[in-house]
Amino acid sequence: MQRPILYAALLLIMVALSCASVQPDRQYSLSQGEEFVITLKTNPSTGYQWQIEEGLTGSGLVLLEESYQPADRPSGKPIVGAGGTKTWKFRGTEPGKSMLKMVYQRPGEEKPAKVRYFRVKIK
Repeated sequence: MQRPILYAALLLIMVALSCASVQPDRQYSLSQGEEFVITLKTNPSTGYQWQIEEGLTGSGLVLLEESYQPADRPSGKPIVGAGGTKTWKFRGTEPGKSMLKMVYQRPGEEKPAKVRYFRVKIK
């Protein structure tokens, strides 16, 4: 008699976990044609790199520019192994909603070190 209750409880937990929504790190609400920027800290000398994993294809978003800026240095000279920021500039071209998933990982590794989500609503 307890076994069916256990199975029902496990099924309920599995359904609840699969329905859980991802909480975005930041939300953007923009008009069609408007641009916005996402900037994340990075250190390419470690082998890690930020990549857009999901949410760009068919989203009504266009990636306009992607760049890297080394961190400011007091001496003005580059420092080996120092980090910086990675920036992406987007334009909303069509009304709709999208969730961009950005992953920070080394090439060839399955699991990312960091994941960031950005919800975008284009009016």
